[in-house]
Amino acid sequence: MERLNEGISLFDITESLSLRTDKILLSLISLHNEEVNTFIKEFNLYNQIQKYIFQSIPYQNGFDISGKVYLDRMVFYITIKTDFDSGFGVKPDNYEIRIFNLKMSQIKRLARDIRNEFSYVKNINIEEYKENENVNQFLIESFNKNDGNSFIKYLELGADNLDELMELAENKNNLNIIKTLVEYGASNFNDIFIKASENNHFDIANYMIICGSNINESFITACGLGYENSVNNILNYMKSSINLNSGFVEACKRNKINIVKLLLECEPITCIRNSGLVIACEYNNIDCVKYLLDVDADDEESLLKACKNNNKDIVDLLLKYEIKDLNSFCLFLCIDEGYTDIVKLLVLKNDYSIIDLNKALDKAFKNHNTDIFKILIDRGSNKIPDNFDKILNSMHETRSQEIMSIINSKFST
Repeated sequence: MERLNEGISLFDITESLSLRTDKILLSLISLHNEEVNTFIKEFNLYNQIQKYIFQSIPYQNGFDISGKVYLDRMVFYITIKTDFDSGFGVKPDNYEIRIFNLKMSQIKRLARDIRNEFSYVKNINIEEYKENENVNQFLIESFNKNDGNSFIKYLELGADNLDELMELAENKNNLNIIKTLVEYGASNFNDIFIKASENNHFDIANYMIICGSNINESFITACGLGYENSVNNILNYMKSSINLNSGFVEACKRNKINIVKLLLECEPITCIRNSGLVIACEYNNIDCVKYLLDVDADDEESLLKACKNNNKDIVDLLLKYEIKDLNSFCLFLCIDEGYTDIVKLLVLKNDYSIIDLNKALDKAFKNHNTDIFKILIDRGSNKIPDNFDKILNSMHETRSQEIMSIINSKFST
Protein backbone atom coordinates (compact mmCIF):
# COMPACT_ATOMS: atom_id res chain seq x y z
CA MET A 1 0.00 0.00 0.00
CA GLU A 2 1.52 3.30 -1.11
CA ARG A 3 0.84 6.50 0.80
CA LEU A 4 1.30 9.68 -1.17
CA ASN A 5 2.77 12.79 0.41
CA GLU A 6 0.93 16.05 0.93
CA GLY A 7 2.66 18.07 -1.79
CA ILE A 8 0.37 17.18 -4.70
CA SER A 9 -0.93 20.02 -6.86
CA LEU A 10 -3.83 20.33 -9.29
CA PHE A 11 -1.23 20.23 -12.08
CA ASP A 12 -0.24 16.77 -10.84
CA ILE A 13 -3.86 15.70 -11.05
CA THR A 14 -4.36 16.73 -14.64
CA GLU A 15 -0.99 15.35 -15.72
CA SER A 16 -1.66 12.02 -14.04
CA LEU A 17 -5.18 11.66 -15.36
CA SER A 18 -4.09 12.40 -18.90
CA LEU A 19 -0.82 10.43 -18.92
CA ARG A 20 -1.12 7.60 -16.35
CA THR A 21 -4.70 6.53 -15.71
CA ASP A 22 -3.51 3.79 -13.36
CA LYS A 23 -2.45 6.48 -10.86
CA ILE A 24 -5.05 9.05 -9.87
CA LEU A 25 -3.70 11.92 -7.80
CA LEU A 26 -5.99 14.39 -6.09
CA SER A 27 -4.93 17.69 -4.55
CA LEU A 28 -4.60 18.17 -0.81
CA ILE A 29 -6.78 21.06 0.20
CA SER A 30 -7.22 22.79 3.57
CA LEU A 31 -10.55 23.49 5.22
CA HIS A 32 -10.99 26.44 7.56
CA ASN A 33 -14.52 25.64 8.71
CA GLU A 34 -14.56 22.41 10.72
CA GLU A 35 -18.27 22.31 11.48
CA VAL A 36 -19.44 18.70 11.28
CA ASN A 37 -22.59 19.40 9.27
CA THR A 38 -20.73 21.34 6.60
CA PHE A 39 -18.01 18.72 6.49
CA ILE A 40 -20.46 15.85 6.01
CA LYS A 41 -22.07 17.75 3.14
CA GLU A 42 -18.65 18.17 1.60
CA PHE A 43 -18.04 14.47 2.06
CA ASN A 44 -21.25 13.68 0.16
CA LEU A 45 -20.23 16.02 -2.63
CA TYR A 46 -16.80 14.49 -2.75
CA ASN A 47 -18.32 11.01 -3.06
CA GLN A 48 -20.18 12.29 -6.10
CA ILE A 49 -17.02 13.67 -7.68
CA GLN A 50 -14.82 10.63 -7.04
CA LYS A 51 -17.54 8.42 -8.52
CA TYR A 52 -17.58 10.66 -11.57
CA ILE A 53 -13.79 10.34 -11.88
CA PHE A 54 -13.86 6.55 -11.67
CA GLN A 55 -16.67 6.25 -14.22
CA SER A 56 -14.95 8.63 -16.62
CA ILE A 57 -11.72 6.68 -17.08
CA PRO A 58 -12.01 4.70 -20.33
CA TYR A 59 -11.54 0.93 -20.36
CA GLN A 60 -8.34 0.05 -22.17
CA ASN A 61 -5.89 -2.84 -22.48
CA GLY A 62 -7.31 -4.93 -19.65
CA PHE A 63 -7.31 -1.91 -17.36
CA ASP A 64 -9.95 -1.75 -14.67
CA ILE A 65 -10.29 0.47 -11.65
CA SER A 66 -12.45 0.61 -8.57
CA GLY A 67 -12.35 2.87 -5.57
CA LYS A 68 -13.51 3.16 -1.99
CA VAL A 69 -13.80 6.30 0.09
CA TYR A 70 -14.05 6.49 3.86
CA LEU A 71 -13.81 9.22 6.46
CA ASP A 72 -11.67 8.89 9.57
CA ARG A 73 -10.85 11.76 11.94
CA MET A 74 -11.45 14.48 9.38
CA VAL A 75 -9.31 12.76 6.74
CA PHE A 76 -10.64 11.25 3.50
CA TYR A 77 -9.01 8.07 2.25
CA ILE A 78 -9.41 6.74 -1.27
CA THR A 79 -8.21 3.24 -2.12
CA ILE A 80 -7.72 2.61 -5.82
CA LYS A 81 -7.27 -0.92 -7.14
CA THR A 82 -6.33 -2.06 -10.63
CA ASP A 83 -5.61 -5.33 -12.42
CA PHE A 84 -3.67 -3.52 -15.14
CA ASP A 85 -0.73 -5.54 -16.49
CA SER A 86 2.11 -3.53 -17.98
CA GLY A 87 2.93 -6.35 -20.43
CA PHE A 88 5.89 -7.61 -18.45
CA GLY A 89 3.84 -9.55 -15.92
CA VAL A 90 4.21 -6.78 -13.35
CA LYS A 91 1.13 -5.43 -11.62
CA PRO A 92 1.27 -2.19 -9.65
CA ASP A 93 0.37 -1.98 -5.98
CA ASN A 94 -2.90 -0.59 -4.81
CA TYR A 95 -2.81 3.11 -4.14
CA GLU A 96 -4.17 4.86 -1.11
CA ILE A 97 -4.56 8.59 -1.36
CA ARG A 98 -5.26 10.81 1.62
CA ILE A 99 -7.29 13.95 1.13
CA PHE A 100 -7.18 16.37 4.05
CA ASN A 101 -9.79 18.99 4.87
CA LEU A 102 -11.60 19.77 1.61
CA LYS A 103 -13.19 23.15 0.89
CA MET A 104 -16.52 23.10 -0.88
CA SER A 105 -15.57 25.78 -3.39
CA GLN A 106 -12.25 24.11 -4.18
CA ILE A 107 -13.90 20.75 -4.80
CA LYS A 108 -16.18 22.40 -7.32
CA ARG A 109 -13.25 24.02 -9.07
CA LEU A 110 -11.47 20.66 -9.13
CA ALA A 111 -14.49 19.10 -10.82
CA ARG A 112 -14.67 21.91 -13.39
CA ASP A 113 -10.95 21.65 -14.11
CA ILE A 114 -11.18 17.91 -14.69
CA ARG A 115 -14.24 18.33 -16.89
CA ASN A 116 -12.53 20.98 -19.00
CA GLU A 117 -9.22 19.13 -19.34
CA PHE A 118 -10.22 15.80 -20.83
CA SER A 119 -12.13 15.26 -24.04
CA TYR A 120 -13.51 11.91 -22.94
CA VAL A 121 -15.36 13.41 -19.96
CA LYS A 122 -16.49 16.73 -21.42
CA ASN A 123 -20.06 15.56 -21.95
CA ILE A 124 -20.47 14.30 -18.39
CA ASN A 125 -22.26 16.65 -16.03
CA ILE A 126 -21.63 16.95 -12.32
CA GLU A 127 -24.48 18.10 -10.15
CA GLU A 128 -22.76 20.78 -8.16
CA TYR A 129 -23.85 21.06 -4.54
CA LYS A 130 -25.59 24.24 -3.51
CA GLU A 131 -26.90 24.93 -0.02
CA ASN A 132 -29.31 27.57 -1.28
CA GLU A 133 -30.22 28.93 -4.71
CA ASN A 134 -29.70 32.41 -3.32
CA VAL A 135 -26.27 31.77 -1.84
CA ASN A 136 -24.65 34.35 -4.15
CA GLN A 137 -27.13 37.01 -3.06
CA PHE A 138 -26.61 36.08 0.59
CA LEU A 139 -22.87 36.54 0.10
CA ILE A 140 -23.45 40.09 -1.18
CA GLU A 141 -25.81 40.85 1.70
CA SER A 142 -23.34 39.58 4.29
CA PHE A 143 -20.66 41.79 2.71
CA ASN A 144 -22.92 44.85 2.80
CA LYS A 145 -23.76 44.15 6.46
CA ASN A 146 -20.10 43.63 7.31
CA ASP A 147 -21.04 40.19 8.70
CA GLY A 148 -17.74 38.31 8.54
CA ASN A 149 -19.02 34.98 9.87
CA SER A 150 -21.86 34.80 7.35
CA PHE A 151 -19.52 35.93 4.60
CA ILE A 152 -17.18 32.97 5.21
CA LYS A 153 -20.16 30.65 5.60
CA TYR A 154 -21.52 31.45 2.14
CA LEU A 155 -18.07 31.19 0.60
CA GLU A 156 -17.81 27.71 2.13
CA LEU A 157 -21.24 26.83 0.75
CA GLY A 158 -20.01 27.46 -2.77
CA ALA A 159 -20.91 31.04 -3.70
CA ASP A 160 -19.24 31.69 -7.04
CA ASN A 161 -19.82 35.41 -7.67
CA LEU A 162 -16.34 36.13 -6.38
CA ASP A 163 -15.30 38.53 -9.14
CA GLU A 164 -18.36 40.67 -8.43
CA LEU A 165 -17.46 40.74 -4.72
CA MET A 166 -13.89 41.71 -5.62
CA GLU A 167 -15.23 44.85 -7.32
CA LEU A 168 -17.44 45.69 -4.35
CA ALA A 169 -14.53 45.21 -1.95
CA GLU A 170 -12.26 47.37 -4.11
CA ASN A 171 -14.82 50.17 -4.14
CA LYS A 172 -14.69 50.15 -0.33
CA ASN A 173 -10.90 49.79 -0.29
CA ASN A 174 -11.25 46.59 1.75
CA LEU A 175 -8.00 44.71 1.26
CA ASN A 176 -8.82 42.02 3.84
CA ILE A 177 -11.97 40.95 1.99
CA ILE A 178 -10.06 40.93 -1.28
CA LYS A 179 -7.42 38.64 0.23
CA THR A 180 -10.15 36.28 1.44
CA LEU A 181 -11.81 36.22 -1.98
CA VAL A 182 -8.49 35.48 -3.68
CA GLU A 183 -8.01 32.57 -1.28
CA TYR A 184 -11.38 31.21 -2.37
CA GLY A 185 -10.57 31.49 -6.06
CA ALA A 186 -11.27 35.04 -7.30
CA SER A 187 -9.01 35.74 -10.25
CA ASN A 188 -9.96 39.06 -11.90
CA PHE A 189 -6.62 40.55 -10.88
CA ASN A 190 -6.16 42.84 -13.88
CA ASP A 191 -9.59 44.45 -13.51
CA ILE A 192 -9.11 45.08 -9.81
CA PHE A 193 -5.58 46.40 -10.36
CA ILE A 194 -6.93 48.95 -12.86
CA LYS A 195 -9.75 50.06 -10.55
CA ALA A 196 -7.42 50.26 -7.55
CA SER A 197 -4.96 52.37 -9.55
CA GLU A 198 -7.76 54.65 -10.68
CA ASN A 199 -9.05 55.06 -7.10
CA ASN A 200 -5.58 55.50 -5.54
CA HIS A 201 -6.05 52.28 -3.53
CA PHE A 202 -2.37 51.46 -3.72
CA ASP A 203 -2.37 48.62 -1.16
CA ILE A 204 -4.91 46.74 -3.26
CA ALA A 205 -3.04 47.55 -6.47
CA ASN A 206 0.19 46.20 -5.00
CA TYR A 207 -1.57 43.07 -3.76
CA MET A 208 -2.99 42.44 -7.23
CA ILE A 209 0.56 42.58 -8.59
CA ILE A 210 1.61 39.99 -6.01
CA CYS A 211 -1.34 37.82 -7.07
CA GLY A 212 -0.22 37.92 -10.69
CA SER A 213 -1.83 40.95 -12.31
CA ASN A 214 -0.18 41.71 -15.65
CA ILE A 215 0.82 45.36 -15.35
CA ASN A 216 1.30 45.92 -19.08
CA GLU A 217 -2.06 44.35 -20.00
CA SER A 218 -3.72 46.39 -17.26
CA PHE A 219 -2.06 49.58 -18.53
CA ILE A 220 -3.30 48.96 -22.07
CA THR A 221 -6.83 48.26 -20.80
CA ALA A 222 -6.80 51.40 -18.64
CA CYS A 223 -5.74 53.45 -21.68
CA GLY A 224 -8.62 51.99 -23.70
CA LEU A 225 -11.10 52.77 -20.92
CA GLY A 226 -9.87 56.33 -20.55
CA TYR A 227 -8.91 55.90 -16.88
CA GLU A 228 -6.63 58.90 -16.63
CA ASN A 229 -5.72 58.56 -12.96
CA SER A 230 -4.90 54.87 -13.35
CA VAL A 231 -2.69 55.59 -16.35
CA ASN A 232 -0.94 58.39 -14.47
CA ASN A 233 -0.25 56.18 -11.46
CA ILE A 234 1.16 53.39 -13.60
CA LEU A 235 3.36 55.90 -15.43
CA ASN A 236 4.60 57.35 -12.16
CA TYR A 237 5.38 54.09 -10.36
CA MET A 238 5.71 51.27 -12.89
CA LYS A 239 6.81 52.79 -16.20
CA SER A 240 9.55 50.19 -16.70
CA SER A 241 6.93 47.40 -16.76
CA ILE A 242 4.80 48.75 -19.60
CA ASN A 243 4.82 49.25 -23.35
CA LEU A 244 3.85 52.90 -23.71
CA ASN A 245 3.15 52.79 -27.42
CA SER A 246 0.76 49.83 -27.04
CA GLY A 247 -1.27 51.86 -24.55
CA PHE A 248 -1.14 54.88 -26.85
CA VAL A 249 -2.43 52.86 -29.82
CA GLU A 250 -5.22 51.39 -27.65
CA ALA A 251 -6.31 54.89 -26.62
CA CYS A 252 -6.39 55.93 -30.29
CA LYS A 253 -8.41 52.82 -31.12
CA ARG A 254 -10.98 53.64 -28.41
CA ASN A 255 -11.01 57.40 -29.20
CA LYS A 256 -9.87 58.32 -25.67
CA ILE A 257 -8.49 61.78 -26.44
CA ASN A 258 -7.64 62.49 -22.80
CA ILE A 259 -5.25 59.51 -22.71
CA VAL A 260 -3.82 60.29 -26.16
CA LYS A 261 -2.97 63.81 -24.99
CA LEU A 262 -1.61 62.59 -21.64
CA LEU A 263 0.74 60.05 -23.22
CA LEU A 264 1.98 62.42 -25.91
CA GLU A 265 2.71 65.06 -23.28
CA CYS A 266 4.54 62.57 -21.03
CA GLU A 267 6.31 60.55 -23.70
CA PRO A 268 6.35 62.44 -27.03
CA ILE A 269 9.20 60.34 -28.42
CA THR A 270 8.07 56.87 -27.30
CA CYS A 271 4.50 57.22 -28.58
CA ILE A 272 4.43 56.76 -32.35
CA ARG A 273 1.98 59.32 -33.72
CA ASN A 274 1.65 57.70 -37.11
CA SER A 275 0.68 54.33 -35.58
CA GLY A 276 -2.03 56.10 -33.62
CA LEU A 277 -3.24 57.94 -36.71
CA VAL A 278 -3.57 54.73 -38.71
CA ILE A 279 -5.52 52.94 -35.97
CA ALA A 280 -7.78 55.97 -35.38
CA CYS A 281 -8.63 56.03 -39.10
CA GLU A 282 -9.26 52.28 -39.09
CA TYR A 283 -11.78 52.69 -36.26
CA ASN A 284 -13.38 55.86 -37.67
CA ASN A 285 -12.38 58.02 -34.69
CA ILE A 286 -12.43 61.44 -36.34
CA ASP A 287 -11.77 63.40 -33.11
CA CYS A 288 -8.59 61.45 -32.49
CA VAL A 289 -7.59 61.80 -36.15
CA LYS A 290 -7.98 65.58 -35.93
CA TYR A 291 -5.89 65.82 -32.76
CA LEU A 292 -3.09 63.66 -34.16
CA LEU A 293 -2.98 65.63 -37.40
CA ASP A 294 -2.64 68.79 -35.31
CA VAL A 295 0.47 67.32 -33.64
CA ASP A 296 2.08 66.48 -36.98
CA ALA A 297 1.10 62.85 -37.52
CA ASP A 298 1.50 61.97 -41.19
CA ASP A 299 1.07 58.52 -42.72
CA GLU A 300 -0.23 57.51 -46.14
CA GLU A 301 -1.63 54.26 -44.71
CA SER A 302 -4.12 56.31 -42.69
CA LEU A 303 -5.67 57.52 -45.96
CA LEU A 304 -5.94 53.95 -47.20
CA LYS A 305 -7.70 52.89 -43.96
CA ALA A 306 -10.20 55.74 -44.27
CA CYS A 307 -10.86 54.89 -47.92
CA LYS A 308 -11.45 51.22 -47.07
CA ASN A 309 -14.05 52.34 -44.53
CA ASN A 310 -15.70 54.66 -47.09
CA ASN A 311 -15.38 57.42 -44.48
CA LYS A 312 -15.73 60.57 -46.54
CA ASP A 313 -15.29 62.95 -43.60
CA ILE A 314 -11.98 61.45 -42.48
CA VAL A 315 -10.71 61.24 -46.07
CA ASP A 316 -11.56 64.90 -46.57
CA LEU A 317 -9.80 65.80 -43.30
CA LEU A 318 -6.65 63.87 -44.22
CA LEU A 319 -6.52 65.46 -47.65
CA LYS A 320 -6.83 68.93 -46.12
CA TYR A 321 -3.73 68.10 -44.04
CA GLU A 322 -2.00 67.10 -47.30
CA ILE A 323 -1.87 63.34 -46.73
CA LYS A 324 -1.33 62.12 -50.29
CA ASP A 325 -2.26 59.00 -52.24
CA LEU A 326 1.31 58.59 -53.42
CA ASN A 327 0.95 55.24 -55.21
CA SER A 328 -2.67 55.66 -56.35
CA PHE A 329 -3.67 52.65 -54.21
CA CYS A 330 -6.52 54.60 -52.63
CA LEU A 331 -7.88 55.72 -56.00
CA PHE A 332 -7.86 52.20 -57.45
CA LEU A 333 -9.43 50.75 -54.29
CA CYS A 334 -12.29 53.25 -54.27
CA ILE A 335 -13.00 52.68 -57.97
CA ASP A 336 -13.19 48.92 -57.39
CA GLU A 337 -15.53 49.46 -54.42
CA GLY A 338 -17.63 52.09 -56.20
CA TYR A 339 -16.97 54.85 -53.63
CA THR A 340 -17.86 57.70 -55.99
CA ASP A 341 -17.75 60.57 -53.47
CA ILE A 342 -14.29 59.61 -52.26
CA VAL A 343 -12.99 59.22 -55.82
CA LYS A 344 -14.15 62.78 -56.45
CA LEU A 345 -12.21 64.00 -53.38
CA LEU A 346 -9.08 62.08 -54.32
CA VAL A 347 -8.84 63.34 -57.88
CA LEU A 348 -9.39 66.93 -56.73
CA LYS A 349 -6.67 66.86 -54.04
CA ASN A 350 -4.01 64.63 -55.67
CA ASP A 351 -1.90 65.29 -58.74
CA TYR A 352 -2.27 61.88 -60.35
CA SER A 353 -0.19 61.15 -63.41
CA ILE A 354 -1.99 60.75 -66.70
CA ILE A 355 -0.90 57.10 -66.70
CA ASP A 356 -2.65 56.44 -63.37
CA LEU A 357 -5.74 58.37 -64.45
CA ASN A 358 -5.98 56.25 -67.58
CA LYS A 359 -5.56 53.04 -65.55
CA ALA A 360 -8.30 54.28 -63.27
CA LEU A 361 -10.51 54.99 -66.29
CA ASP A 362 -10.07 51.40 -67.48
CA LYS A 363 -11.17 50.16 -64.04
CA ALA A 364 -14.25 52.39 -63.96
CA PHE A 365 -15.20 51.33 -67.49
CA LYS A 366 -14.86 47.61 -66.68
CA ASN A 367 -17.02 48.17 -63.60
CA HIS A 368 -19.70 49.92 -65.69
CA ASN A 369 -19.47 52.90 -63.32
CA THR A 370 -20.49 55.86 -65.43
CA ASP A 371 -20.31 58.42 -62.58
CA ILE A 372 -16.66 57.65 -61.80
CA PHE A 373 -15.92 57.37 -65.54
CA LYS A 374 -17.14 60.94 -66.02
CA ILE A 375 -15.16 62.22 -62.99
CA LEU A 376 -11.94 60.80 -64.46
CA ILE A 377 -12.61 62.14 -67.94
CA ASP A 378 -13.28 65.59 -66.49
CA ARG A 379 -10.05 65.37 -64.45
CA GLY A 380 -7.94 64.76 -67.52
CA SER A 381 -7.96 61.12 -68.57
CA ASN A 382 -7.40 61.24 -72.32
CA LYS A 383 -7.74 57.74 -73.73
CA ILE A 384 -10.35 55.39 -75.05
CA PRO A 385 -10.56 52.52 -72.51
CA ASP A 386 -9.11 49.11 -73.35
CA ASN A 387 -11.51 46.59 -74.94
CA PHE A 388 -13.90 49.46 -75.47
CA ASP A 389 -16.33 47.89 -77.95
CA LYS A 390 -16.50 44.53 -76.13
CA ILE A 391 -17.21 46.05 -72.72
CA LEU A 392 -19.58 48.65 -74.14
CA ASN A 393 -21.68 45.91 -75.77
CA SER A 394 -21.96 44.11 -72.40
CA MET A 395 -23.41 47.18 -70.67
CA HIS A 396 -27.04 47.97 -70.09
CA GLU A 397 -28.29 50.15 -72.94
CA THR A 398 -28.78 53.22 -70.72
CA ARG A 399 -25.23 53.06 -69.37
CA SER A 400 -23.70 52.45 -72.78
CA GLN A 401 -25.48 55.53 -74.07
CA GLU A 402 -24.14 57.56 -71.12
CA ILE A 403 -20.59 56.36 -71.82
CA MET A 404 -20.87 57.20 -75.50
CA SER A 405 -22.19 60.65 -74.65
CA ILE A 406 -19.19 61.26 -72.33
CA ILE A 407 -16.71 59.95 -74.93
CA ASN A 408 -18.22 62.03 -77.74
CA SER A 409 -18.16 65.14 -75.58
CA LYS A 410 -14.51 64.56 -74.65
CA PHE A 411 -13.09 63.65 -78.03
CA SER A 412 -15.35 65.51 -80.50
CA THR A 413 -13.60 68.12 -82.60
